[in-house]
Amino acid sequence: TTTTTTVPETTTEIIQTETSEIPPTEEQETSETEILPVYGDMNGDNELTVDDIIIIQKYLLNQAPLSEAQYHLADMTNDGVVNIYDFIALKQNLLNQA
Repeated sequence: TTTTTTVPETTTEIIQTETSEIPPTEEQETSETEILPVYGDMNGDNELTVDDIIIIQKYLLNQAPLSEAQYHLADMTNDGVVNIYDFIALKQNLLNQA
């Protein structure tokens, strides 16, 4: 015996809508702006200050640890190590901006 199965056909209707480009609001533009880190900025205020010198000084004296991000920003000489040379470079950069 032969069995025949019939599958009903279905159609899918696709509706296309037009979209217009909406310009971003001022708040959206500000939130999407990437702020680049400032080397030597240990406290994240985007400027070099005496506070940054104190943070790296405490690290060098084994009085406080640095986070991974702080360690990267403290490496002013870009040699992979945070040491007295980075401390000196940070102080020189701070003095040069005054």
